[in-house]
Amino acid sequence: MLLAMEKEIEKRVISLVPSWTATICDIGLEETLVGCTNYCSHPKRLRRRIPSVGGTKDANFETIAELKPTHVLTNSEENDGVLIARLEGELPGTVVINTMPLTSADAIADIGRIAHILQAPSDEVTRCLNTIEIAKQELTGLLDEQGRDTIPFVYLIWMNPWMAAGNQTYISSLLQEACLFNQLQTGSAMHERYPAIEPGTFTSAEIRSSYWLFSSEPFAFRKRHLDSFAKEWNVPRDHCIQVDGQALSWYGSFLAHGYRELVRIRKLLSKI
Repeated sequence: MLLAMEKEIEKRVISLVPSWTATICDIGLEETLVGCTNYCSHPKRLRRRIPSVGGTKDANFETIAELKPTHVLTNSEENDGVLIARLEGELPGTVVINTMPLTSADAIADIGRIAHILQAPSDEVTRCLNTIEIAKQELTGLLDEQGRDTIPFVYLIWMNPWMAAGNQTYISSLLQEACLFNQLQTGSAMHERYPAIEPGTFTSAEIRSSYWLFSSEPFAFRKRHLDSFAKEWNVPRDHCIQVDGQALSWYGSFLAHGYRELVRIRKLLSKI
C-alpha cells in the first residue's frame, strides 16, 4: 500500500550534475526535471523548459528549495560539500542522491541506482545500457585488432598553471580501459587528484615518450595552446592531441560517447 502511494507522488527532480541531467533524459525521465545547472547542456532543449539553479560549484540553495524538489542529484567532486550537507539536512522529504563514480563500473552501477530510485522505465534503462555496451565492444574489438601494448599519456585540463588529471580520477580510469597508462600518479584525496604540473614533475624520458592529451573542457585548448606547450616542454608536436573532454569526463549515459572517443584516440595514435 505504501509503495503504491509512493508511485503516485509526482517526482520533481533537480540535477546539479550535467552528466546526470543528460542521463535522466536518456532513461525516459526528462519530464521529471524541474531544475538544473548552467552547465547542463544536454539535451539543448531542456534549458528552454526548466530554470537554472546556478553553477555546479555555486548552486543556490534558496532557488533549489523554492522549486520543491522530491529528489536532487549531486556529485561529491562537482558540487560543494557544504551545499550537499544543507540539501541533506534542511530539505525534509527531499531525497539527495549523491554520486562519486571513479570507474565505468561505478558509473553503470549509479545508472541502475538512480533508475531504481526514480522508477525509470525499464525499457529505456535497458536501451541506455545496451548503447554503452555496444560502444564498449567496439573498443574491445579495436584492441583485439591493434594489440594491447600500453601507451603512456598525460591528460591536461588547464593552463596558467598547467594542470592535469591524475591516475585516481574517472578520466584516467576510462583511458586505462584503452590500454593507456597515466604518467601522473597521485594520492586519492580530492585535492590531490588534479595537480598543477611542471617539467620537473616528470623525467625527460617520460616527457618525450608520453602522449599529451589536451581536453576540450574545462579549459578549451586550441591548436595554439598545443603549439606553445610543445615548444615550452620540448615535446614532439605530434604527441600533443586534442580530445573530447566531455566524452571522457561525463559519466552516466555519456559513457557511450567516452568509449567512442577512446576508439578515435587509439586509431589516431596508431598512425603516429
